[in-house]
Amino acid sequence: HEAERDRFVRGALARRIETVTALLADEASDVEHAEQVLGHDFHRAQTGVVIWTIEVETPSEAHSGLEKLALELAAAARAPRPLFVPAGATALHLWLSTNDPISSEAMRRMQPPPKGVNFTCGRSATGVAGFRQSHREALAAQQIAIALGRSGELTHYADVELLAFAAADPVAARALVSHQLGGLADGDPATGVLRATALAYLRSGCNAAAAARALSVHKNTVHYRLAHIEERLGM
Repeated sequence: HEAERDRFVRGALARRIETVTALLADEASDVEHAEQVLGHDFHRAQTGVVIWTIEVETPSEAHSGLEKLALELAAAARAPRPLFVPAGATALHLWLSTNDPISSEAMRRMQPPPKGVNFTCGRSATGVAGFRQSHREALAAQQIAIALGRSGELTHYADVELLAFAAADPVAARALVSHQLGGLADGDPATGVLRATALAYLRSGCNAAAAARALSVHKNTVHYRLAHIEERLGM
């Protein structure tokens, strides 16, 4: 009985993976049949999620923990029948089908993943096209999260879209930085101080006093640095 059950489970998983692969490649001609195989409603908002970990002893332990987290995310998002498939030994691809799109704010309010586990998500979109697009965005966000060394947190594609765009073409990204920052892109320590000042000034809503408090310097120092920044930028 157990051997027969294992064969059935493996066969069902294989059909699920095959159907998902065809959908992602835009090779599934019968969407209704895909819905029946997957038990997934494509007429509602689709949110793609990638969950992965590097702190595990065995792949089976990884998948068990990731599936538990996938179910918790689905419950928090009110997605009663989440669709997920394994992606390698320590990752899971998940789709949430909900009545309404899931905002980035709503995703951030969900329970953060445990230490050593990360997840990324794309923006919600409708239909099979949305199923594919949100998944692509979640994968792009995963690349950025790995590059930034993030751990135990959510990375939403909407927050790293520009980085993901730039990372897709490093040559174009370097040209963009060079064009936008000009002399502020130099690598010496003095220029680094100017960049930090510019960032603090922008983050404070262009308030020199607030930027000075954030940098622990006098307001006049911020004004002095801003003058140098404008000189280098030429604007």
